[in-house]
Amino acid sequence: AITGFARTTHVTGTVTDIGLLMGQGVDPAHRHNHAHWSKCRALVCLLGSFAAGCAASFVASDEELVGMGDAVMFVPAAGMVLLGAVGHQQLWQDALARKVAPVEDATWVSESPRQDA
Repeated sequence: AITGFARTTHVTGTVTDIGLLMGQGVDPAHRHNHAHWSKCRALVCLLGSFAAGCAASFVASDEELVGMGDAVMFVPAAGMVLLGAVGHQQLWQDALARKVAPVEDATWVSESPRQDA
């Protein structure tokens, strides 16, 4: 489910969110809030994964170290395709389990009552 846990997938937004959470942590109301600090820890881990991905791609693209060159971009691209396919399959199975009309079958849209102004 999409929950709005992190507002962005870019480093700048993640750093901003971490800064805001740390600033709010100064307030005694948030100091012992487990959910508040769990989100902060998760965002710090996300920031670390951004840095690790940058370092890994730098090393992998270096011709002298690994020799993948520009082909290194196919590794995350293939991962994203795989994750998208798995996510699509999961959503499709959930829709079938709940007997929800698939996206391709838009006949249910015409069955809704018209609301004239």
